[in-house]
Amino acid sequence: MRPIFTQAALGLLALLAALAFVPVPVQAQQQPQPPAQSPAQPPAQPSENPGRTLESLPPPVRLGVRSDLLRRQRPVVPVLVLVTDEASYIEAIAAWSPRAIYPVLFDDGQLATRENIARFVRAFKPDKIVRWKAGAPDPAAPVQRTARVDAALRRSWGAPPAITQTEMVNAWRQMGLIAPGVVVADENDPAWTAALALAAARAQLIAWVDVRNAINDAMRPDEARDYAQKIEGVLERSGLAWRALGDNLDAITICQNAPPKVLATQGTPPPGDPRRQPAKQGDVFATTDYIGRHDPEGSAERYAWTSQIFGSEAQASYRAMSAIFTMPDRAWLFDGYEDKQPWNAWDATRAGDILKTAKFTVTVDDTPQQSRDDWRTRASKPLDAALIFINSSGNCDFFNLQPGVGKPGDTPMLLRPAAIHIVHSWSAQYPAGRETVCGRWQASGAFAYFGSVQEPYLGAFLPTPAIAERLLAGAPWSAACRIDNYPTWRLNSFGDPLFTLGEPAPRLTADKLPLSNTTDVADDTRAALTSKNIALGLRGLTLQARDDDAARLALAALGKPETVDASVAMEAILPLFRAGNSDGVRRAFEKLDPNAAKDPLLRDALWLVSIPDLRNAPARELLLLLMDNLRVGQEAQDVKDLFDPWVRVFGKADALARLENAAGSVKDQRQAGEIREFVTSKH
Repeated sequence: MRPIFTQAALGLLALLAALAFVPVPVQAQQQPQPPAQSPAQPPAQPSENPGRTLESLPPPVRLGVRSDLLRRQRPVVPVLVLVTDEASYIEAIAAWSPRAIYPVLFDDGQLATRENIARFVRAFKPDKIVRWKAGAPDPAAPVQRTARVDAALRRSWGAPPAITQTEMVNAWRQMGLIAPGVVVADENDPAWTAALALAAARAQLIAWVDVRNAINDAMRPDEARDYAQKIEGVLERSGLAWRALGDNLDAITICQNAPPKVLATQGTPPPGDPRRQPAKQGDVFATTDYIGRHDPEGSAERYAWTSQIFGSEAQASYRAMSAIFTMPDRAWLFDGYEDKQPWNAWDATRAGDILKTAKFTVTVDDTPQQSRDDWRTRASKPLDAALIFINSSGNCDFFNLQPGVGKPGDTPMLLRPAAIHIVHSWSAQYPAGRETVCGRWQASGAFAYFGSVQEPYLGAFLPTPAIAERLLAGAPWSAACRIDNYPTWRLNSFGDPLFTLGEPAPRLTADKLPLSNTTDVADDTRAALTSKNIALGLRGLTLQARDDDAARLALAALGKPETVDASVAMEAILPLFRAGNSDGVRRAFEKLDPNAAKDPLLRDALWLVSIPDLRNAPARELLLLLMDNLRVGQEAQDVKDLFDPWVRVFGKADALARLENAAGSVKDQRQAGEIREFVTSKH
């Protein structure tokens, strides 16, 4: 393999990388103001020197260029490989080489996983989708997961599996590569699947570090310091420069279900800004802004940009592979801010115009189309965007619009993997909680997310147009979203920190896949349809993202009710939702068994597709079905949305009686109390 960083390639990328990255002053807590100076100046004139070097670029762009050049010089085999067990996942990635890689997704058989696979397929557009299972393991192969993953990483680069970390670093050097960062993993944490994928794809080291598995919790200060020191120990032992931005190791990827927050030491002022109040009980930092700094609560000098991937083996592999193999070309921006200072510094329309210069297909909802009704109209259909910017305010369980209040259940379902930036307080307080803003976006298919774990104040967010500029200039995800030289604070980055925007990698042909004894998903689907196994056929069509075919089959099945059992109904709902067939979704939902009807993904589909019907003259059957399937965590909002149409169809007295009955059946007492207050207000 030829050296990665050629002068010719750098000369071309210098045209994109000319954007100046400058510090932004820290804003006061009490009265957020727009930045005193623009956090990203307009692109400077491209250098006339075609030999511009990597070292001459600003550190964020330098890191992005390193990552993107490697991505574009490693050809891709256009085959998606699905595996169902750990050994097969490890062996499939071990079969990568310096000259060819291909996506591998962990399929655990869950409905949500099939939807993520379909999202990936729509974005990646493979020539084939195959299932593969590794053969019997070599008796001499290591048993411990850490050893097997480390060996797979080395084999994926054509190196002997038993070499040391130092020898692997030297092997990369001989290829013209220097590792851009480390990936942190825990042998007992299911997100190890992302660690192997990102280490093998980005030529990174793996740091095996134990940490408490508690994704919705917070680390104690002593726990966080110990965690940081263990990671820094791995960096030091690598033999590579890591202590400053712009050296060798500039990225840290936490592939663990580690706490996303760090409790601040009480009584000490946050670093870098004496105007802020001393930390009180419950104040936190974002883990990904804490890790990667020297003395995070003191000088807070950054030495690396950090991001986190969490979730199950299937979720983590999806989030990592999406960052490696998919590239956004469609964007949606929703601006829930008023068009006046200081809010218009984050103007979504201006950010959208910047993305259009890079040939993005851009949809913007801005003044005067920024109400909850506007949002819900957009969410009533699947969202075909892979880069999403949202400006809002609120807490983890609601977001304010102009006018109206959105709930997590209003989150659109994504058609493809998406990277999401949201200017909003508290949205990522509990990132795995489906009843929260961040958690619902993650469940809807986000592979990257940037948001706040506590109240950060407006000035902590880089203005939305600046993020668009920085991404287009070549900065990677975690660096592009952060204000330069900002002190440790409350904004968390989820996803691959090295994800960049750029041209697709070159593609080989499907016959270059180095795996034998694969099973073609298309062949399995044809066999299922031939044998009239409708549920299995729908499943196969969904995995291949053959959305129109799946919707037609689902609708045809509903035309013969005797052929639709609960298993067929479960597979039919989401294809019908994607087709916008609200009546078909309702009819299929009525066929579900009680357990399947509780599936949160299916309930979301039912509610989202029904939004236009609720505004008009909904059928009695639809209202009854929705009332019986309120969504966990937002029962109060759901019954409020049903009240007016219920009054139109059944009368006010019946509506009040049904709401009172709902209040008695809801387990969450806060939700039940909110319903009762609403009923009282309507008497």
